[in-house]
Amino acid sequence: MDNSLLLLLVPQIIIAYGITWGIRRWAMRHNVMDVPNARSSHTKVTPRGGGVAVVLTVTLSVIGLSLVTGTLITSEILAYLVGSMLIALVGFIDDVRSLSTVHRFGAQALVALVMVYLLGYPQTFQVPLFGIVEVGIFGAVITVIWIVGLINAYNFMDGIDGIAGGNAVIVALGWLSLYGLSFNPNISVVVITIAIIGGCIGFLGHNWHPARIFMGDVGSTFLGFTFAVLPLMLQESQVPSLTSAALLLWPFLFDTIVTFGHRMIQGKNVFAAHREHMYQRLVIAGLPHAVVSSTYMVLSLMGVIFANAYLEGSRIILIAPLALGIGLAYVTYLFSTKYRFAIRPIEDDTMHHKTETLQQG
Repeated sequence: MDNSLLLLLVPQIIIAYGITWGIRRWAMRHNVMDVPNARSSHTKVTPRGGGVAVVLTVTLSVIGLSLVTGTLITSEILAYLVGSMLIALVGFIDDVRSLSTVHRFGAQALVALVMVYLLGYPQTFQVPLFGIVEVGIFGAVITVIWIVGLINAYNFMDGIDGIAGGNAVIVALGWLSLYGLSFNPNISVVVITIAIIGGCIGFLGHNWHPARIFMGDVGSTFLGFTFAVLPLMLQESQVPSLTSAALLLWPFLFDTIVTFGHRMIQGKNVFAAHREHMYQRLVIAGLPHAVVSSTYMVLSLMGVIFANAYLEGSRIILIAPLALGIGLAYVTYLFSTKYRFAIRPIEDDTMHHKTETLQQG
């Protein structure tokens, strides 16, 4: 990797910070606000849509560098730019007007299908304890589910100050270290991940607790889509890169899957808005936003270690997230039951919960 690319971080952070400031002013002027209601977890009306800064920073960085170097425009990059912008547009419309579940999921599935057609799909998958599993053409279906699922999982996890942007920085750093500095360097992945790091750090200047603006669907769905399709852009190594992507994102995936399963077992409406994610329970128990968000960032950092070990040949490492996740669930249980009243509840006026959109996880 050309280390001079890292110099892009400085202008990207500045640009993202400035765009986020502008979006906040625009959102307040046009009443694009997250308004608390009976199902909300926050009490303060707060602007949303700050994720536009991340979207613009990444998109302009990729296009700008492509024009300067004349070498970055590939079919994979073009597919990513078109797909990510469509997902961001759907998210932005949802932030402003609130789309129905059918329209939102339908649009996401359509974009996912196009990505599978343009970028291809793996016909084998690495499954913990089972090894390589042949799936053939069903790999296309699994890949569509992966893309749509990760888009929404990332959206579901955008629920407290700094958690979505902070984890995006760690995950992007993981991608940069794995596919920019060591294993199978890829210039497209390097440019996209550097732009995500810069864009999210700039955004976090306004979103870290206490948040002055929320990311909104436009940002969280864009990030989820990006992390879902990055493995597909590595045509020669889709299987190991998909497994690596799951390891990097394991805290978000684990929290979403466990919460979804728990609600399903209890017979609850899994599509109804709620505050039952583990990170939400920890905040409700009294832990500060910054502590919970930082904890998930550390867990994602461990995911980088897991992914690196996997790419070096370790397969037993695939069960490490499960063991760590069980520990996270147990700690969450302790804080949300036994120790809930041992911690003085903090004033929670910025805990963002997307209440006008149906949450699955």
